[in-house]
Order: sequence, then C-alpha cells, then structure tokens
Amino acid sequence: MSRDDGIKLIAIYHFVIAGLILLGTLFILAIPLFAVVASPADPRGAFVALLVMGSIFLVLVLLAILYIATGVGLWRRQEWARWVTIVLAVLGLFNVPIGTVIGLFILWFLLRDDVQAEFRASDRRDDGRYHAAHDLRSQPRPEERDEPRDEPGPRHE
Repeated sequence: MSRDDGIKLIAIYHFVIAGLILLGTLFILAIPLFAVVASPADPRGAFVALLVMGSIFLVLVLLAILYIATGVGLWRRQEWARWVTIVLAVLGLFNVPIGTVIGLFILWFLLRDDVQAEFRASDRRDDGRYHAAHDLRSQPRPEERDEPRDEPGPRHE
C-alpha cells in the first residue's frame, strides 16, 4: 500500500466512523421520544430521559464533528490531523478486538518516517491545501511582466 493510499484510507475510515456515530445518535434521540409517548402521565421521568439522552446526543454529535474534521485534515495532509488521529487510535485500542487491530494499523502507519515527512512537507506547502487554480493565479499576466514587448512604436525607457 502506498503512502498516499494509506492516508486516504484512514481519512475514509474517519468519515465512515462519523457517519455511524451520527446514525447511532438518531436512535439515541428516538429513545426519549418513546419515553414521552409511553408515559404521558409521568412528565418528570420523560424530562429526565430527554435530558440524559440529549446530553449523550450532544457528546456524540461533537465526536462525529471531530472525526469529520480529522478526516478532512488527513485528506489535506495537515499535521494537527495526524496527531488527533494518533490520539483517537490510542483510545480505539481499548475497543477489543476490532478497534485494537485498526488502532494498531493506524499507529504503525502514521508513525512511519515517510508518512511523518509527508505531513511535515505538506505543512510547509500552502497550509496543506493544493489548488490548481492557485498555480495559474500566481504567475503574472503578460502585461505585468518586465520583459520587453515586440510591439511597434516608441519605447519609453
């Protein structure tokens, strides 16, 4: 697997995990709604369920946002995203057995010297972002160049 493919694979993994977290939050949000419908006589119990599940919902949405931002950062080869991914991989080691295997792969891959060099080099280039249009805009237009023109007529020097 090439360095580029591995980074993209890890970024896609983060996008998939974020999607699964968001899907799970829909179920978490549905639980208090069932509590309200099932026990309309006890509004305090429904309120407590809504408060607890709402808090869990908020934490999971923030976690999904973190995974999405990290995936985008990895895709753009930003050094901060590599470090966040390393921290998330270490935390994922406790999700035995699949999280452990995936976490070990991510740690092994992101701690390789050539991958670290790729992220460092990318940080030095345009903040990790590449825009093809930027290359065209950075070159001066013909009328802005200091080269002599092959136009007939008097020259002002």
